Amino acid sequence: MKHPLPVLLLLSFLATACSDGGDDERRSKERTHSKSKREVAPAPLPPTSRELELSEFTGARTKAVWTQYQNPDKTDKQGTSRRHLLYAIDTADGRGERIVVDELGSFAFPIITPDGEQIVFTRKVKIIKGEKRTFDPTIMIVNFDGSGLKKLRGGYAQEVWEDPATGKFWVYAGDDFALSTSTAPICNRIVRFPLDDPSVTELVWDRTQVGTDSFAISADGKRFAGLFPWPKGGLANLEAMDWEPLTNGCWVSIAPDNSYRSWVFDGPHKNLFMFDAEAQQTATVQVNSHPHIKGHEVYHPRWSNHTRFFAVSGPHTSGARKKNRGKPVEIFLGKFSPALDNVESWFQVSHNSLPDAYPDIWIDPQGR
Repeated sequence: MKHPLPVLLLLSFLATACSDGGDDERRSKERTHSKSKREVAPAPLPPTSRELELSEFTGARTKAVWTQYQNPDKTDKQGTSRRHLLYAIDTADGRGERIVVDELGSFAFPIITPDGEQIVFTRKVKIIKGEKRTFDPTIMIVNFDGSGLKKLRGGYAQEVWEDPATGKFWVYAGDDFALSTSTAPICNRIVRFPLDDPSVTELVWDRTQVGTDSFAISADGKRFAGLFPWPKGGLANLEAMDWEPLTNGCWVSIAPDNSYRSWVFDGPHKNLFMFDAEAQQTATVQVNSHPHIKGHEVYHPRWSNHTRFFAVSGPHTSGARKKNRGKPVEIFLGKFSPALDNVESWFQVSHNSLPDAYPDIWIDPQGR
């Protein structure tokens, strides 16, 4: 039977529209969720037992966000692949681990805003030039329920800080990226802009280059910890526009209060070197002691918005493949002792079969 040409064209169009785009990443069996975009959050459900345990562990409503690499055989610790999904958990919504942005991409260094309502992250785009590389990243924002995804501006988001005097949210970001052999972006300056107006930019720091993924600012906005650049961990004074070295390492951070206590992650990726406000080391804290990790490396140490709690991902073996005796890379929440000289207890946040990375934890300040 012969069909008129318009009918044939219609059938061809329908067949093309219904076919897979050819991207194997989107056929992952791990992705059983719908591709529909949610603009309205579903009604909260009763908390799951795991959510109840997490809120009991922290003493308040708790949110977590992280990236998940869609490859069961490898990890992507630097988040340069575009095969990630953005995951989250909220102990108040009863939904457990869930996808926030329903598309594969780069979701480097996700940051929960101080009010817990939004997530700022970076699309990390790597540019290879011979044996060196640079980056052309873009800062994005999405509501915690997955709606409202949009671009803010170019740059690499490092912190979202709330001005204690005005309540205004500022995004601190790396800008003007250097050409280097580093696997992580190195920026020539740090800038900041209001979360609600990315067109307004202020210079924060250009005295030295600064490594990304290792920047955190004190609650009063007067100090920040960082890499100047890798491997030189240090503490900067934004009033004096100067910095003081701490020690060599990576994943530097500062306490989310005004104590100016800080840490530098060691080379073997197993301990945090803790420092006081005078840049004197006060302790060495082992952070790979969770039974699931069994002494392997951990990555992505990150202070929460509560001084006693921090997150890591692990276990990571020295190789790229995720052998780990069948143990996938998960997100763990640790609780420091009051003196910040050891880890009192642990809680496993994620439970899945794919490698997780870049955790950030928000603990409701009103519930503590």
